[in-house]
Amino acid sequence: MNVSTIICVINAISGLILFQCIPACSASDKDTFKTTVVPNEFIVQFHFKYFSTVRESYIQTKLLSSNITGWRILPRNNLASQYPSDFDILRILGGKKSSIEHIVKTVTSHPSVKAVVPQRSVQRTLAWNFNATLAYKNRRTLGIVRKEDVKHSRRVSSVLHANVLWNLGITGKGVKVAIFDTGLTKNHPHFRNVKERTNWTNEKSLDDRVSHGTFVAGVIASSKECLGLAPDAELYIFKVFTNSQVSYTSWFLGCF
Repeated sequence: MNVSTIICVINAISGLILFQCIPACSASDKDTFKTTVVPNEFIVQFHFKYFSTVRESYIQTKLLSSNITGWRILPRNNLASQYPSDFDILRILGGKKSSIEHIVKTVTSHPSVKAVVPQRSVQRTLAWNFNATLAYKNRRTLGIVRKEDVKHSRRVSSVLHANVLWNLGITGKGVKVAIFDTGLTKNHPHFRNVKERTNWTNEKSLDDRVSHGTFVAGVIASSKECLGLAPDAELYIFKVFTNSQVSYTSWFLGCF
């Protein structure tokens, strides 16, 4: 996907979920994030995009010429591996703090390297706005949380009077929206225009087993049950959070 064609981007890590259906279609009320530095892992940022062999040669040139060993470049196990990129993940195998700082300084001194920064992990915790036991009990394999016996009397689209825009022909048609979250199950019946689904995590499945990504997509473009604001919008789904709600800096960077 060409990122420049995306008009709207929903970034899950920002936690900026502004609206929700009340109460039946709600999935999340407040998200909290815990960010930690991954020990001995660094993101090597380059000034321009290069293929992996070129990026590796730049790092090797600096480290091997300084007789520095005990490091490796972590492979990309996603779609980004076959395209030019402007970063690599460098893992330093042990070593004292002083030697790690020396390695970082050495790599940074290469003219093609823009910066070397720590790799970070993000642990997200979801806080449900209704009884958690009920929420988990009613979780579906499609990634939908709802209470069966509650009538959908207040949808975000009706609360915000989205029908006024729909009557004017404004339904999101032609708008591209990228969602960076927990994914979306294939062939989900609530969405008309899912144009792309890619997985940037270390999990094999693209499905959303948390429901958060499905909820965000639903607020935007659900066309059934809990109606979204723009049911005809095109969705581009990027799974960057695992089922245990963990993500890494490099997973977000890799999408671009």
